[in-house]
Amino acid sequence: MDGGISFPISYVSVIAVTIASQIFASYIVDRLSYEQLNGWRNRLKPMDWERDGAVYQRWFRIKAWKQLIPDAGATSPYRFRKKYLKSTDDEYLQQFVLESVRAELTHELTLLFAIPIILVAPIKIAKWLILYSLIMNIPCAMIQRYNRPRFERILDGTTKEDGAAGESASISAQELERHAQAAAQEAYQEKPKHRLFR
Repeated sequence: MDGGISFPISYVSVIAVTIASQIFASYIVDRLSYEQLNGWRNRLKPMDWERDGAVYQRWFRIKAWKQLIPDAGATSPYRFRKKYLKSTDDEYLQQFVLESVRAELTHELTLLFAIPIILVAPIKIAKWLILYSLIMNIPCAMIQRYNRPRFERILDGTTKEDGAAGESASISAQELERHAQAAAQEAYQEKPKHRLFR
């Protein structure tokens, strides 16, 4: 053994624990309601240095590769895919933003869970685990932080227009959750010509 804790840790055991931690992180975040995600939405607002996501295009050319990253939306509680924007409806945009928060939290929690595994793993394994964790999570989190401010601006524009017209500016997180549950149930039943919102 070349580092870490003084009991034998195999490559297979580290890989197994890493995969288990990823599944556990996803399980935890998938249990969050839209009301809870809305609270995290405020905590995960863009930092000043991110310039509403523009820094990711300027320094990392994110638009050139973000479509190459697989969308795990099919495994989310409401099977919500974020690969493309399908609508500019207020309800759809709110769900898009909250599912973006869910995705970012999943990758950040996965990184957090990787830290103790890295600390106890032998140095040779830990080096590869650090690389793997960064490659698998940082780009995905960056995509969410690049996309979400743009959709927030669209959402702000629609709610302002609705407010000027005397209509309801937004819907509650609970109501949005009920709509999403109904839509997911319909999708699961594979009804023909299904649309997420009618």
